[in-house]
Amino acid sequence: MNKIIKRFANLSVSLVSFASLVGLGVNVQAQWVNPDIIPGAPNLPIIPGAPDSDQTNNTNVPRSTINPQLATTYLEQGFQYYQNGEYQSAIAAYNSSLVNNPSYAAAYLARSMALYKLGDRYNAYLDARRAAYWSRQQNNQKIYNAAQKFKGAIYR
Repeated sequence: MNKIIKRFANLSVSLVSFASLVGLGVNVQAQWVNPDIIPGAPNLPIIPGAPDSDQTNNTNVPRSTINPQLATTYLEQGFQYYQNGEYQSAIAAYNSSLVNNPSYAAAYLARSMALYKLGDRYNAYLDARRAAYWSRQQNNQKIYNAAQKFKGAIYR
């Protein structure tokens, strides 16, 4: 657990104290929702090939398979890739984390930061919005505040 905190704390993004992000992974009950219908969120069009698009949602993992510990492991791996500047690999690891726990707010925020580093501001904003939504559902104020700040910073 301390390795995760150190890796996340060493990232160049200083939006939040990441100690609470790691604890979220194993204590969260995943919920299945349509990410296009988030109460209070602005209506944004879905672009072909975006993470929300039906065209990219072709995993062979059954929807009932949820493994929060594996999600945390993939999140750790993503942090390592992010720290090394390997943003595509980090995104792949965060995607695997989200397959194992689709309501993992920390993974959405981390993927948002990696997408932003690659210049994909639109999808970075969508993931920051998802992070804010899930963190609010889980009463995690630190991630919620970080996601809100990051959303504001994306289009400055």
